[in-house]
Amino acid sequence: MKLMERDYIILNMIYRFGFCFGRHVAFLANFPSARTCDRRLKLLVDNGYLFRKKVLYGLPYLYYLTKDGMRLIHVTPRNETIRVDKIHHDMTVLDCLPYFIKHYGFTFDTMTTERELHCKDGFGVRQHHPDIVFQKDGESFAIEFELSKKATVRLIHNIEQNYLNYDVQIWVIPASQSSTWNILTSSLEKYDSIEVMTLESLLS
Repeated sequence: MKLMERDYIILNMIYRFGFCFGRHVAFLANFPSARTCDRRLKLLVDNGYLFRKKVLYGLPYLYYLTKDGMRLIHVTPRNETIRVDKIHHDMTVLDCLPYFIKHYGFTFDTMTTERELHCKDGFGVRQHHPDIVFQKDGESFAIEFELSKKATVRLIHNIEQNYLNYDVQIWVIPASQSSTWNILTSSLEKYDSIEVMTLESLLS
């Protein structure tokens, strides 16, 4: 196939998140329609740059890079591992990303994903990182998706780390997570840089 600039954008974007569904690629690579996007993804799969796989029942095909796809964007080739236990979380981050880009007005160039932050850490003890970090008007923002209940000590530690590393931290939680909501809102007494919103308000 004759590779186009958009193909490199597709591969880079998918690599930054680990995997994407077709609807995410259509947004990230600014395709005019889902059908046009699906055709291009099929070409990239057929030519060995992407894998296409159904991992969970009820979800569409997800796409992730082959070693040849990684070589094409100049990252170290490795076997990509899709963690089934994280698919719902990572899918939700991608589904909500258009809202945050539109609402806060940042660009892909000023955005860093959790995966990219972990890659920068290298080997060693795995550190906590937000799901998305972006820069806007000289300030750093951290976006956290907390979809399931987390131990209070760990949650408070993450809040404190975000406070030390970023100017603003934005937390997205399901409305049903009342205990998490209480911890975050009570933290406002100590940290004035926290924003909390419900997942439902974003997806609606």
